[in-house]
Amino acid sequence: MSDLAFFSSDGSEDLSPPPPPPPPFPTDDFDVPARTLPNTIFYLTASTPHTDTFTIHGPSPTFAALLPAIQTASSSSPAAIEKLRILRADADFDFDGLGFTRFVVPLERGAFTLLQVVREVSEPVHEMLPGPVYTVTAHGPLEHDMGGMLRTVASGRSRGLATRSWIVGTWVDVETARDRARETMDGMLREESAGGQRITRSERMEPGGRRRWILLGMSARFVWEVKYEVDKVTHCENKPYWEKHQV
Repeated sequence: MSDLAFFSSDGSEDLSPPPPPPPPFPTDDFDVPARTLPNTIFYLTASTPHTDTFTIHGPSPTFAALLPAIQTASSSSPAAIEKLRILRADADFDFDGLGFTRFVVPLERGAFTLLQVVREVSEPVHEMLPGPVYTVTAHGPLEHDMGGMLRTVASGRSRGLATRSWIVGTWVDVETARDRARETMDGMLREESAGGQRITRSERMEPGGRRRWILLGMSARFVWEVKYEVDKVTHCENKPYWEKHQV
């Protein structure tokens, strides 16, 4: 057993470990497929480690439909605005058509937002858009925000969302989305359960009629989440804009 002990600012023993070091500053990646495959759908994810948030936009049948979200995410960063201007002005690189893989938005004091484009080939979803479809996301293991000798929840939310979240995929019917969500949760918990952790599982629909379902796995220290929900589509100035979801 380790002899290490952690103490809070008032000198009392704190059984929770210190916060992890800040994430390394990522790099841009503009290496993209030379052409878009038929029936490709696009997502945009925005991860901001210093606020521990993860947001998705999409799916969209074109990358160009995600540009308003990219411009909004870049609007508070002069460096990102200039980088975006240079990319879109390059006649040899079809930025509006092909997009990017990873785009870093530098913020103040060394913080950043990481934008990533996820591509998926799905003929049923591509044909259904801009109609409603079901997107599945996974998150975990997230760490309970504990503090103090009694390990009470300090903030009411789990930590790690920005760096431990990903898109599983999108389907046109809720039954398939539910099956994929349950399979994803099974896979996330299989190794943890084999290690002897006691994990409680639950599944519920989010109240308020938002049409989002949440699968939860919870141990004494960690929580795992898988969500599937209807992606609603609105239109602005005759251009499709896929509603933002912060998870």
